[in-house]
Amino acid sequence: MTDLALSVCATVSARFGAHAQLSLEVYRDPEIEDEYLTLYLRQQDYDRNLLEAIEDICEEYEEELAERSGSLLVTTDFRPPPIENYGF
Repeated sequence: MTDLALSVCATVSARFGAHAQLSLEVYRDPEIEDEYLTLYLRQQDYDRNLLEAIEDICEEYEEELAERSGSLLVTTDFRPPPIENYGF
């Protein structure tokens, strides 16, 4: 899964550029015994087509993800990246 996660990160980074922050985290569901990788995309300004663009990227990897054990969710929480990412 690591190689696939790195490939997805590279694709998301190339698509959204240097001002996007990527955070790869393990999500642990508090209600059931489940955990999976989540790649959060954070930007200072959000485009109205962001979720559609994320969906397009996910479709690129859909077959490859189906062949692996585990899951990788690519999403956003619409929070701005930490200010230190902008050199202020």
